[in-house]
Amino acid sequence: MRVAIATVFNEYFNYGSFLQAFALQEYMTNRGIQVDMLYAPSSTRKKRKLKSVVTKNPKRLCFNLVRFFVYTVINRQLNSVRWPTTAKYDAIIAGSDEIWNLKNATFDHLPIYFGQGVDAVKRISYAPSTNGMEEADFASLEFEKSALKKIDSLSARDQRTVDLIKKVTAREVVEVLDPTFLLDWTKYEKVNTPNCKYILVYCYDLTPERLTMLQSLAKKLDVEKIISIGHFSAVGVDVVMSDPFEFLGYIKNATAVVSDSFHGTILSIQYRKQFCSFVGKNYKVDYALKSLGLEARNANYYSDIVDIFSQEIDYKKVDEILNVRKKISFDFLNRSLNIQ
Repeated sequence: MRVAIATVFNEYFNYGSFLQAFALQEYMTNRGIQVDMLYAPSSTRKKRKLKSVVTKNPKRLCFNLVRFFVYTVINRQLNSVRWPTTAKYDAIIAGSDEIWNLKNATFDHLPIYFGQGVDAVKRISYAPSTNGMEEADFASLEFEKSALKKIDSLSARDQRTVDLIKKVTAREVVEVLDPTFLLDWTKYEKVNTPNCKYILVYCYDLTPERLTMLQSLAKKLDVEKIISIGHFSAVGVDVVMSDPFEFLGYIKNATAVVSDSFHGTILSIQYRKQFCSFVGKNYKVDYALKSLGLEARNANYYSDIVDIFSQEIDYKKVDEILNVRKKISFDFLNRSLNIQ
């Protein structure tokens, strides 16, 4: 069997983007399926990447260049195939990530994200998200609405996307887990972390207010370091640029994890860490926490994140929810692909 996957993995430098793509690829490769990760080179993507590297700050520039090199190397672990392609596939899988969020300007919106533009017997969506899209946003999108209705097996990553796609297609849509839940990461993680206690910070925006709270938390937990990973931070923390598999190792050995990202949150859960998330108005993170009974890890509800860590997470309850949702996710993929 030959399957194409259409997702965002080569658009920007992001741990979650790579890991979700890698996880779906590996899930099928481990079952004897030939997988092609479709990508479409474009001048706009090159401009976005160049813009993310160039800066007048010498330290930040050095960090950005290392990050560019790291992702250039690690993306070779995905079996990238240039699109358009004349290849014939048994199935194309659209997903996961925000491929159906047409308001997201950080990547090019392509027909393959809706299962089109590829010669495939079957069209499947796995865990895409519309994030902030509303039904009214789809009103004039005739191509996208028509393409969604042609997908043979529909699934989505969150309840808002499920509800929206149901309205657009008048079809059943299965809620499934992000692909990162499909793998046991112990086989892939690379542990190369400091021999000391540390708080791992994976935040797009490490504000002075957040840094002050992190410093208070470091005292409470008696840790030696605050490590900011994947994003450049100017002061107050140790900055690390690792590859995605090393990132997993840093999560694994952290005393605590603090993040404001979707994948930073769910990977902390997968590693059963004590963590908190700066949710803000991020629906993806908010829903991930609520769907697993972890609303109490939402920093929106506290004036200081130190208070969040006064109570440990009962992962027995989380696992009970996850086990049910994993079965639904595995069953959906296997049924859609007709595999065991």
